[in-house]
Amino acid sequence: ARPNDGLVQRRISYAELLAEARDEVPKATAEQIEADAPRTFSALPKDLWPRPVDGEGAQAALMRILLAAEWRHANAARSDIGATYTQGMNFLAALCMADLWQPSDGLAGEELAFWLLDFVLVCVLGTRF
Repeated sequence: ARPNDGLVQRRISYAELLAEARDEVPKATAEQIEADAPRTFSALPKDLWPRPVDGEGAQAALMRILLAAEWRHANAARSDIGATYTQGMNFLAALCMADLWQPSDGLAGEELAFWLLDFVLVCVLGTRF
């Protein structure tokens, strides 16, 4: 069986996920993401930071990626996905941003980083992560 057999497939764009996530992710989870984001990049080796790290822009992108991932994997429209926000997921997302995110790209690089994180969570770590 393929890693994502059993997933309820719903075509949705990253922008749509973000819009839904802002309203629907539980407040406690959003607050944890907001607390984790500022300390994420400084805990990684500098050669793994997204370039350039402009402080707030990279942190804001990281928070958006994590909120969208939380909503995609935890909302009731999906089944058999256990990858809700957990300790350390911020580091996985930051590593996905490393060479993909550029502040000048708008949401393009951020969206690529999000879908890479989604792939890692679903196809590499598995739906019971």
